[in-house]
Amino acid sequence: MFARYLTIVLLLPAGLNAQSNCDCIDAIEIKNSKTQIFSSKGTGNLLEISDPDNRSLYWFEKEHNTGWFKFQVKAQTEMTLTIAPSNGNDDMDFILLKYDFDGFCDRIKLKKKLPVRSNLARSGLGKEAATGMKPEAQIEYVHSGPGDAWSKSLAAEKDEVFYLVVDNVSGSGEYTVTVELGEKKLKKNDEASPEAPEKYEEIKTPFKMIVLDDKTGEKVSANFDIAGYQIGEPYRVNAASVYTLDLSSSQNITINCNAPGYIFFTKAMMAPPIPFDAVKRPDTVKFEVRIKKIKIGEAVKLDNIKFVGDETAFLPVSRPTLLSLYKFMLENPAARIDVVGHVNAPDMRNSPKLKKLSKDRAKAVYDYLVEKGIDGSRVNYKGMGNSKLVYKKPLNEKQNEENRRVEIVVTAL
Repeated sequence: MFARYLTIVLLLPAGLNAQSNCDCIDAIEIKNSKTQIFSSKGTGNLLEISDPDNRSLYWFEKEHNTGWFKFQVKAQTEMTLTIAPSNGNDDMDFILLKYDFDGFCDRIKLKKKLPVRSNLARSGLGKEAATGMKPEAQIEYVHSGPGDAWSKSLAAEKDEVFYLVVDNVSGSGEYTVTVELGEKKLKKNDEASPEAPEKYEEIKTPFKMIVLDDKTGEKVSANFDIAGYQIGEPYRVNAASVYTLDLSSSQNITINCNAPGYIFFTKAMMAPPIPFDAVKRPDTVKFEVRIKKIKIGEAVKLDNIKFVGDETAFLPVSRPTLLSLYKFMLENPAARIDVVGHVNAPDMRNSPKLKKLSKDRAKAVYDYLVEKGIDGSRVNYKGMGNSKLVYKKPLNEKQNEENRRVEIVVTAL
């Protein structure tokens, strides 16, 4: 049993409220334990959750008045949750999901990602209006209709990110969100960093991205998914040719950019360091995102797709490029591709073993896309072994890496 608890309390106070109906991609971040007041009237734009099966353990039948929230655990904890509407007759449901990268919100809509807890039982209606999670509860998921209004609490680890979806089936009443994020409390003798003044404002660097056609230099309207800018799902920007982010000192981000008819772009970047005692906002950093139009039949190298040696397991550095490929397939629904694997084995014959390794690595990319919900009929895969080396006599590790690669060939669009 853990000694610390993470408690989320949704209660009704008097006072102001903020509308929380939104989508997974723009979920409201809960940053501290201060009480915030919300009301969920209606839904977001995407309607990610629906399931006509009234005995489902995982999903709402449909969204009524939904609010999406996300938060990051500060220390190991036993997570509890209480949701209580302003109107005791309101029927409140909730779903809790653990964030795990790679098109998280898309996979929820496709039901490729299951919740870690849910409670769809009928609350309110003259009964106990509160619902949530507590240690005394016995079950993790409760289907709709009559049933226990409480689900079992959840063990959570430091830095894990969770998404909470709350649906008021009956109406659009208010509730507050109070999150205890498991912050450690220092003893009197413990050393602590001095607290920043209340009016302190962090100075950030304006980072201006400009999307250009690589051949013509003209601006292109594109969609961005920017990993590392916020907790949880990458920050989403739709249909923009110019966009500016404010980045903290030395903040690491990965830019994933897609535009219909263009090959996707992926680039890891780090914001410039800002002196601790800086008083002036740094100059704007401009970065050109140059994207190339798709040419049917042309091979495109997937930069940074890396594998464990002689295996098919991806290294973590592969994640941004895989995510960009996935987004490309989503945003170009008519596209069909061949995934082609190559291995680095100069001065060796192209043996069945090398062909199999290269094919299995191409299949790993195929499996990734299918697992995320891409129709497998749109993706073909094959292995070339070492028959198509870029450098037949590599002189350094960079050239070895060029040989050891995965490419895609767009066969239809």
